Amino acid sequence: MNHKDRISIFVITDFPNKACAIIHLLGLLKYLAREYLVELTCFFLDNKHTDVDLNYLENRWRLADIVILQRGISLEEMFLIHEMMDKCRKVFVFEIDNNLMKIPKTHPGFFVILSYKEIIQAIISKSDAITTTTPILAEYLKQLNPSVYVLPNLIDPELFLLSENSKKDKSDRIILGFSGTSHIYLIFILLCQRSRAF
Repeated sequence: MNHKDRISIFVITDFPNKACAIIHLLGLLKYLAREYLVELTCFFLDNKHTDVDLNYLENRWRLADIVILQRGISLEEMFLIHEMMDKCRKVFVFEIDNNLMKIPKTHPGFFVILSYKEIIQAIISKSDAITTTTPILAEYLKQLNPSVYVLPNLIDPELFLLSENSKKDKSDRIILGFSGTSHIYLIFILLCQRSRAF
């Protein structure tokens, strides 16, 4: 077995049980694990404005080689993270998979997210790297920070290939599935309505 250097990663997230956050984190860890023995610590912020253990946060931040922020924390916590970026200078990666600077007014969280816009832009500008999942979002984010990297979602594309059974089905029927949060459900409904036109 080849010797690998150890690297310590500190992840700040509010998504301990959400598959999207885990998948995005795995995307980054997959690449790092090729070269390093990864030690991972997670710090879960619950987005309910409870007291944050600042001593723990600062100590873990100082011990880490890389700090990763997954978006989704409260506005107060965003300001705290921004302050910690200056106080405890480490390699900082901001993982973002939505364009939070261009949320449409029809989005249920539009007014809340609008209040985050300036601090998110400040964190993006100050980050050592930004990871995202699409080339289109990467191009937009590069206006704020040139160090943007596209990491795939780790969804196996072979899951979406036509199976032998589907090839035998000669019907013109289209089957749509839905998986996601409630605000995505509205998009799903629109897709269903539009599909009737075909």
